[in-house]
Amino acid sequence: ACLAFLARLRRDSNATRASAAVIAGIESALFFADGVLPFVALCGPSGWGKSQILSAAAQRITHQPGRSTPTHSATTYLLRGGRWDSPEPLLLDDAQACSVHTRERQLLRNVLELRVRLRRPTLVSVTSVQSASRLHAVLPCPARCVIHTIPEPAREERQVILRDLARRYGLDLSDRLIHVLSVVLDGSGRACAAAILRLALVGTKWHGLSGELQALATVRPYLKHSWTLCGFTERAMRELFDSLGLEFDPVFARSLTVHLLRDVAAVTEEQVACRLGLDRGVVFAHQSAFNEALVDARVQRLKLVALAALDAAMDRL
Repeated sequence: ACLAFLARLRRDSNATRASAAVIAGIESALFFADGVLPFVALCGPSGWGKSQILSAAAQRITHQPGRSTPTHSATTYLLRGGRWDSPEPLLLDDAQACSVHTRERQLLRNVLELRVRLRRPTLVSVTSVQSASRLHAVLPCPARCVIHTIPEPAREERQVILRDLARRYGLDLSDRLIHVLSVVLDGSGRACAAAILRLALVGTKWHGLSGELQALATVRPYLKHSWTLCGFTERAMRELFDSLGLEFDPVFARSLTVHLLRDVAAVTEEQVACRLGLDRGVVFAHQSAFNEALVDARVQRLKLVALAALDAAMDRL
């Protein structure tokens, strides 16, 4: 599976900086599993494939006759104890967890220094946003190690990943929704996978402004903390009032915002109340008041203009 993924990445015309780093990390892990490289370290942010690469290397070693090599959590390995100089390959995941406490950090450093000095095969993953050159607190003897930093994918690369995940789960997502998700989702690969899975549990087709807004409401737990659908809608409505030169009526604007969130984006009443700092009864009152006002042709036209403004705001993300 690891080799197949490597081949697909090489064929992908969208493979850029992060993909090239993943390719280099996979190649080094495979060279490690085949005994070509004795010491390899993978560094990078959480959720972008380091643990999977370690697992693939462990499986490749296990397929060799008479070999069985599990992947260990670094903290669990240190607490359990064992032969640090064992000639068997050692695969340690989440080595950064040992940097919290001085004793564990020193133990890990002693283990790695010994294994590097004795050329015992060792593969380590470190979750860090720092450059590899600044990880000496965890990784000793950097000159004798092959260190690969796997960066967080750029927006275009996240779009490729999201499209691939959507295809696997049979989802039909609009191009704009793919773009917006690549911008507003949390920066972790796990967030991308969890968001797509959550959408698959709710529906298969997510198109049009209403569908896209409902998708964003569905994946709310995986959005960046700095971005909310409620805040986005409020800002779009305030910009609309400013652009039309209308006097800003906070009560009417709030009713319009609640209507868009509840009746167009299908955000739950509880979530709207929480995000807007309102009581649930007040949210219901705003929603009811606007729906009653829709009998007025002027309010109907304003709603259409508001939907167009929200659509334009989505394009600008």
